[in-house]
Amino acid sequence: MAEAFTPSPVPGLPSVTSSYATAFGGWERIRSNPPADLDPWVRSRLDGLCRLADHGLGSLAGGSLLHADIRADNLLIRSDGTVAVVDWPWARNGAAWFDQLLLCVNVDLYGGHDPEKLTVHYLETVNRDDITAALAGVCGYFTDIARQPPDQGLPTVRAFQRAQAESTLSWLRRRHPT
Repeated sequence: MAEAFTPSPVPGLPSVTSSYATAFGGWERIRSNPPADLDPWVRSRLDGLCRLADHGLGSLAGGSLLHADIRADNLLIRSDGTVAVVDWPWARNGAAWFDQLLLCVNVDLYGGHDPEKLTVHYLETVNRDDITAALAGVCGYFTDIARQPPDQGLPTVRAFQRAQAESTLSWLRRRHPT
């Protein structure tokens, strides 16, 4: 998709940087109102995580069409082996590699492959610091949103978001141990 949708064939879509500004502010909201059970590693690095997420948001600027919510349940494998990408309400324009990173986040959540090996292979031309920073932004989003009150229309969504928060935090720790 990164190749086929660069430049974006859909003009006028919002940019991922403007649309994700609130989401990537998750660490800021946590810093302002930290939960009592906040992970000690996170607590000791909140200022740095806020800066990292800001950097990550800036790194997402670009001119490619993004799905911006790419994960296993939005991929349908056809009988001929091709893949159909469905459920596009979050389509945005941005950095071509962001969907690949989000897919790596989903792969990490469910296991089976080392996300580092996937990023080395599929994101080899992307600046390593940009990948780490974008991962920090995604992790801050999941960590913050998972602590919100239950969503009555989606009763399992907070548990799913908590699992993603734990998974992305584990990966972020491995990428950014200091």
